[in-house]
Amino acid sequence: MEEKVLFPAALRANNGEPLPLAAKLRLDHGAITSLMVVPPTDDVIKVLRTVLDQHDELEEAPGGMYDVCEQLTSGETQELLEVLKSTGEVPVHHFNTADYAIAAAKRALARAGFDFDSIISEDSENS
Repeated sequence: MEEKVLFPAALRANNGEPLPLAAKLRLDHGAITSLMVVPPTDDVIKVLRTVLDQHDELEEAPGGMYDVCEQLTSGETQELLEVLKSTGEVPVHHFNTADYAIAAAKRALARAGFDFDSIISEDSENS
């Protein structure tokens, strides 16, 4: 809902000027979504946790995306809440077990600055 409601509202409130973190967060969202397509193996879960930890910091830390959005859209909070309440559920599909699905996830991760195999090897080295 961030990309459909909150980020566009903040962009409008910022006179169309792109928000500094928006492009990175959009790439992160693509990577996170791609990891939700494949079956949740231990490796996939480790990578997802790593991505979410870093992603959440960008959104939730003081001065992060949520603070910026809140400052920019403070005058339209109720309207945004109503839009969010009226938004339909996101459809859920079965996991994709095809080899190309994990390959696509790895490419989405790379676009967002993450390396699936490096994260897995780092995690196993620290175990």
